[in-house]
Amino acid sequence: MITTSSIVPLLVLFVHVQFSDSSSTRESKTTTLDKKCLVQLRLNVTRESHAEFSVVGWDKEGMLRIRDLLSQPNPPSWATSAKRALVWQAQKRVGLPSGLRPGVSSGPWSLTNKRLVPPSGDKRDYMTTSGYFWPCNTTCQGAGFSNEKCTKWNAGARTFGPCNTATGLPWEGHDGFYNTEGLGDLYTMIVMMDTVEILTLAWWFDEGHPDRNLFAEQAASVLRMWFLNNSTRMNPRLLYGASIPGKYEGTAGAIIAPSFRLNSRLVDCVELLKTAGPHIWTAEDSTNWMTWATAWLEWLQTSKFGKDEMGVKGNHATFLLIHKLALAHATKDSTSILQIVKTIREGLPGSLASQIKPDGEMPVETKRVLGATYSKMNIDGLFRLGVVVQNVCRSLACIPAWDWKWEMASAAKPSWQLIRNQVSYCKYLGRGSIESLESCQQDCIAHHGCNGVVTRTVGKNSVLRGCYFKRCIGSDYKLRGHAGGWSVYNTYTREEIAPPKSGSIQRALEYLLPYAHGNKSWSQDHTNTVKSDANLGWAQLTTALRIAASAFQEPRYNTEVELLDPRWQFSVANLVFPPDFKDAP
Repeated sequence: MITTSSIVPLLVLFVHVQFSDSSSTRESKTTTLDKKCLVQLRLNVTRESHAEFSVVGWDKEGMLRIRDLLSQPNPPSWATSAKRALVWQAQKRVGLPSGLRPGVSSGPWSLTNKRLVPPSGDKRDYMTTSGYFWPCNTTCQGAGFSNEKCTKWNAGARTFGPCNTATGLPWEGHDGFYNTEGLGDLYTMIVMMDTVEILTLAWWFDEGHPDRNLFAEQAASVLRMWFLNNSTRMNPRLLYGASIPGKYEGTAGAIIAPSFRLNSRLVDCVELLKTAGPHIWTAEDSTNWMTWATAWLEWLQTSKFGKDEMGVKGNHATFLLIHKLALAHATKDSTSILQIVKTIREGLPGSLASQIKPDGEMPVETKRVLGATYSKMNIDGLFRLGVVVQNVCRSLACIPAWDWKWEMASAAKPSWQLIRNQVSYCKYLGRGSIESLESCQQDCIAHHGCNGVVTRTVGKNSVLRGCYFKRCIGSDYKLRGHAGGWSVYNTYTREEIAPPKSGSIQRALEYLLPYAHGNKSWSQDHTNTVKSDANLGWAQLTTALRIAASAFQEPRYNTEVELLDPRWQFSVANLVFPPDFKDAP
């Protein structure tokens, strides 16, 4: 039986042959079937065969429209240029060559190819050292950084005790000073994911390319090696990432690596490849993918590291939210989606209200040595997060619904949540007043780092006899049940309430634009940031501006793209977040 999926490649080939003939031959060959009708037939079949896919990080309807636009005569130059640039990158990666990043061999890639063995003894475990940590006997100049940047070497440095000058242990942290030693698994993961995305999108957008099927086949083979084959796949956990030699085998901060690099791209590439047919993506692939993705999401939700990372702010929180929502969508975990969406505006340390000040500044990012870089990174993530929330909530009654223009409406007092008959074993910070519960809680607010209290009451009248300050990280309050008796223990957790107008994504974007155009000096306004960082290009705002133009119905954001990115026509953002082209020829 002939299906639409089998007709499409035949029509693509037929159209390619027809339009490649000489003009005289073409005229004779199209007497029975006008070429315009043939193109339209092809587009109709394409729409039908690719109607059932569900990307969450890209603009699905925009992608469908622009692919049709590219198939018509005389598409706009920004569309054809972006497609040519994408296909050029895909052709560079066909064959999965070595050298796509320093030290990365040819593909398909696997963590099992590394030389070092993780503490578990299983090479399938991801293992890296922390990117901003160095042997404690390292000097800034010895590490090869400029004198200007070295003035920030000790800004916010993290140490873990006396330095053994012979071994360099324990390593110490210097934010903004990148150490590439021990990052082999990270670099391999970056090459793997970039290759999958480039090949998948090139296959999807260029229906007439002679290597089109090869693009899809190789993308699937890379995914299979990294995620699906039992002997080569990455274990769905992150126990040994971002280690600090001499201190920790692994840290929760390692989660930023996959959540930033994989985010929603991984899920969306799988969704597109599923439409390529069983010769590209098999039923077994789908089963294995669901198994891996489910296990990975469960680890992110329930592991100690996963809970700890939910206590961070800034780009770590932003990309973790994106990644978890995408995985929950892929695994049809609607419960997790609803729970996550409920806390994105406020309710988490990394919520919108806690990340963005009323004037639009993102203080977690701006206070860093590379403040401009991280501000651009986070605003890109925040706009992508908005797209993901919109997409995953299309078939769910998410509360609250996504609102691009949301901001904190009014100030409120910090709220306390009671967890009855539970004792928190988070870090103990000291004791407070036992005059009353309110005085105990006020003492906690005044005590640096306190975000929870454990109270002890006795007798029938519940007389307060103990007030103990706690510092808990993320959602992990390390609770243990209390069986009752003469003394009753309860835990109270505290949530900070941001001031009015906090949390505006649009205001965060507007905060950055004067610096992008040079109308304001980043290094003058953010003295903790190195000057060289502020001078880096601002083309990274392209995707956020593309999304903002549609979200806020503001054409000027598309104009901003052209002003900030001299190579904007070659950006893949033109394809996955296309500008409004209703007037295009």
